[in-house]
Amino acid sequence: MTLRTIPTPSSAHAIQPAVGETRPAPPKRYRPRLRFRGVGMAAVGAGLALFLGLSSTAATAAPTPNSGPTAGGTGITLEAPGGITFTRASAGAWYSLAVASNGDTYAWGANTYGQLGTGNNDASVTPTRVQAPEGVTFTQVSGGEYHSLALGSDGNAYAWGANWNGELGINSANGGSNVPQRVHAPSGVTFTQVEAGSANSLALGSDGNIYMWGNGTNGILGNGTEEGSTVPVRVHAPEGVSFTRASLSSFRALAMGSDGNTYAWGYGVDGLMSSFLFLVVSLLESDQFSPILF
Repeated sequence: MTLRTIPTPSSAHAIQPAVGETRPAPPKRYRPRLRFRGVGMAAVGAGLALFLGLSSTAATAAPTPNSGPTAGGTGITLEAPGGITFTRASAGAWYSLAVASNGDTYAWGANTYGQLGTGNNDASVTPTRVQAPEGVTFTQVSGGEYHSLALGSDGNAYAWGANWNGELGINSANGGSNVPQRVHAPSGVTFTQVEAGSANSLALGSDGNIYMWGNGTNGILGNGTEEGSTVPVRVHAPEGVSFTRASLSSFRALAMGSDGNTYAWGYGVDGLMSSFLFLVVSLLESDQFSPILF
């Protein structure tokens, strides 16, 4: 499998515009209107229309300033239900998910397609318990555009919400579900991480492979085609490489390899064209990445 190296930040900065060509201005940096100064954050997340900050006792949502139905709005703080604390969280497109210290998972926000997993399609302005299968607790959650994923204490992945493209991984693309459904994992494989995208899903397997399902446009499923799948399919990793962490956005995926490299696939990782091949992202020790304090 052919590998290419994406220019590092330092080398990219050295590229000069052609004669008569104007270098485009850097994109604006947006910050949420609500600032979290003075509050210790246990976790943070960003969705299509909001930023989510999680303290030990509350979830604070700050709307994105430039897009979506929450643009220009003010932030809100939602207290956790009495007697519990939130430990992990994820921001979906217009909704949020949080794992609580009592083993329950809570959701709030938009719910048109059942993405809250509460057994109905009613929106909620307060944290409402997700209806997990009996005997199963969720240890990690991920909110997508209109569907959600969770990692179960039994090693299975669970999905709920919209399912137009098979993004729930239940061997069907008909309708959706407003309660969690078990993803059809490959035989002998348990999952250690889940990520929900726009119309597809990703899970890291106990075997070091990444599995994806849902819409396959632009090769985002990483299996060498643009065919979609209603059940998990293995991403074609370079020979000898297993994966330790992964991240999924609307049009591309990233993963940390056992060889120390970062791999990317999907739309936009090969110039402006789609790519079914892995690309190696090279990072130098001198590269600096500074977080912004909100």
